[in-house]
Amino acid sequence: MSGHSKWSQIKHKKAASDAKRGVLFGKFSRAISIAARDNPDTETNQRLQDIIQRARAANMPNDNIERAVRKGSHKDAAILSEIRIELHGPGDVAILVHAITDNRNRTIMEIRKLASSYGGRIVAQGAVSWMFDRMIFFRVRIAADVEAQQLAAIDAGAEDVRQERGALFLLVSPEASEGVRVAMGEAVMESDVCWVARSRQAVPEEAVGAFQSLVEVLEEHADVQEVATSAL
Repeated sequence: MSGHSKWSQIKHKKAASDAKRGVLFGKFSRAISIAARDNPDTETNQRLQDIIQRARAANMPNDNIERAVRKGSHKDAAILSEIRIELHGPGDVAILVHAITDNRNRTIMEIRKLASSYGGRIVAQGAVSWMFDRMIFFRVRIAADVEAQQLAAIDAGAEDVRQERGALFLLVSPEASEGVRVAMGEAVMESDVCWVARSRQAVPEEAVGAFQSLVEVLEEHADVQEVATSAL
């Protein structure tokens, strides 16, 4: 097992998002609509299943969830787009922002303004994204024989396995995610897509406050689904 900082970042992201229910539900609604756009069937659309599961875990009302699914096939959903914004934050630490928006230019302008306020800046596409891998995060209910369960997860393709807070946490490449999901079966309680930095860098002491503040305001932005960084 390795990479304590990447697990901390994933858990921090979720905890921070829980702070404002209204904003959180809005984020889920957009993600559900995007996921349902091509296939609104929750039985066959795994991505949609996963997002709805997380929304329910956050106590999002079923009416809101059903409305977001219906909106996925409505013409209003067609104007939603997923965008990736790359930044150098305070101390030149890499930041990757994933957003869903109905106005690409507005969202980019707002993110640029936030970054500038804390000493960061938007950079060209590809400038920092090469430093990150797209991964699947699983939270799995622990079995009676946890060692056998961990080995099964690794054999199925899990690249990182941690046991804490009464669950197993797995990081898996997208290519191996279906095999891991099958191997873990009904024990899977949650899954999510996340960006994970290949290497980490320390934030200079004088930039720590500004860096943390920038990450927080980015996570609170209504259009932002995920903020990943290369910070230790």
